[in-house]
Amino acid sequence: MAPSAKIDVDDFQREFFSQVGDFSQLLNLIEALHGIHYFIKDRSCRHVAVSDTFAKRLGLASAEGMIGRTNYDFYPKLIADQFARDDEQILRTGQAKLHIIEMMPSACGGFDWITTNKIPLFDSTGAVIGIMGTLQSHGDQFTSWADGEGIGKAAEYIQRNCHAPVDVIALTKIAGVSQRHLNRKFHEVFGMSAQDFWVSTRIHRACDRITNSSKNVAQIAAEFGFCDQSAFSRQFRKLIGMAPLEYRRKFTRRKSSMAE
Repeated sequence: MAPSAKIDVDDFQREFFSQVGDFSQLLNLIEALHGIHYFIKDRSCRHVAVSDTFAKRLGLASAEGMIGRTNYDFYPKLIADQFARDDEQILRTGQAKLHIIEMMPSACGGFDWITTNKIPLFDSTGAVIGIMGTLQSHGDQFTSWADGEGIGKAAEYIQRNCHAPVDVIALTKIAGVSQRHLNRKFHEVFGMSAQDFWVSTRIHRACDRITNSSKNVAQIAAEFGFCDQSAFSRQFRKLIGMAPLEYRRKFTRRKSSMAE
């Protein structure tokens, strides 16, 4: 075979991709990646395409259940509002938002940490017509992706000890940094201080207990180290956007409908 002739890269790629038929076939590769979910939205933030694994993570039988619907159909308003702010910024600026680290709820009412990447989709004239993104769940494993091994170890310590009262001094020893540096790095990676990360983790773990146990709110508050039910309910509403019992009713109904 003779050496390849010099080509114009843009023209070469454009010609090839103009021959591609059904665009969805390109998504099959992402669907096959372990632990990676994808989604595509239009300018109204309605889902145009999603991976089956993403839909099932939300308790749906297949991706078809998400098509034409927005995040507000699946998440508490406080969380959907945050996703909407990111989407609106991308649609307005045409700039990607990469390596967003955030909590995301699952079908059972629990939460885990994910990394989200979102890029704008352009039409042939260069206008933004939608968004494509990927999500990757990390569970409790932080050292492989948190910014700096020490910060990752501190985050993992919080995940393992979320039932205990906040102990920032212990975190500084684990991370091997000062409290000021610890909080600065947590803000860079997670968008919040180490103390807020600990409280957030406790609340989100409590979400799973609320929907998957018969314990009352006071018992769950005590289990996760809150001094009383009132303090727990206050933090819960602040982070989740609804009261614990309202959350239990909503996600218990969702699980019941999934089982039918």
